[in-house]
Amino acid sequence: MHAATSVFEARSQAQALDWSLVLISQGIESVVLQRAEDGAWIVEVVAGEFGRATESIAAYERENTTVWRHELKWTGLLFDARAVIWFAILVLFHFLVVDSRIDFKAAGMVDRNAVLNGEWWRLFTAVTLHADVAHLAANVTTGIVFLGLAMGCFGAGTALLLSFVGGALGNVATLALHDGPFRSLGASGMVMAALGLLTAHSLMFSRHEKRAVWVGRGVIASCLLVVLLGLSPKSDVVAHLGGFVAGGALGMIALRYRTAFTRRWFNVVAGVICSVLIILTWALGLRG
Repeated sequence: MHAATSVFEARSQAQALDWSLVLISQGIESVVLQRAEDGAWIVEVVAGEFGRATESIAAYERENTTVWRHELKWTGLLFDARAVIWFAILVLFHFLVVDSRIDFKAAGMVDRNAVLNGEWWRLFTAVTLHADVAHLAANVTTGIVFLGLAMGCFGAGTALLLSFVGGALGNVATLALHDGPFRSLGASGMVMAALGLLTAHSLMFSRHEKRAVWVGRGVIASCLLVVLLGLSPKSDVVAHLGGFVAGGALGMIALRYRTAFTRRWFNVVAGVICSVLIILTWALGLRG
């Protein structure tokens, strides 16, 4: 940075990193630092850009202020409680399916032969189904954490849509690598896609900390979680890893265009698209 700089003091590391990306997207050079005297996180900008930087940060804060997001102490991460709403819907849907006269599982699970014969919607409907309460509970408990943190990084609607699509892409991967009849269902791929989004976010921000620390933390933690959650003998390993990789790739794309992806209007649109996608695919699955 130049000698003459102005400083913005953030409430947390997560907020400082967000501000820095906003400024970079507007062509304003910035550096994130932790002040030695009091440990506060600050964003330095060239003094001549202070006015424009102030306007950019103010506009970003107006669009992204929400009572749902809270900082997790000592982590530098934000958690969005709206993830609980999504998984509450999955729980409700599971019990409605169990008591229904319609065989939702037969209509919506991934069936390799059916998908290859044109029933592509199963790649999406299967994400909303679970085999039993234990299967559902495993995805809900881990999913709330991963999706909530992903929502804190990318916005609620954006993270939900990218995770859902990532789960469907995980199903694509498992179909591509299985030869012969195969069936599966569950939100595990979506949960792993949310973890992939978090990993992408961690790697993208490595330049603001010691690279080895951030990259090592993101990669090691993610690999351990993939092993613990995705490599169970009863789990669909390919779908889990496929969802994780898809989530990471989608996260990198979202971060590349972060200025648009994190705006409130985009998150609303993304949430609507996700809802329409779920309704459309289930309408196609149940039409018979």
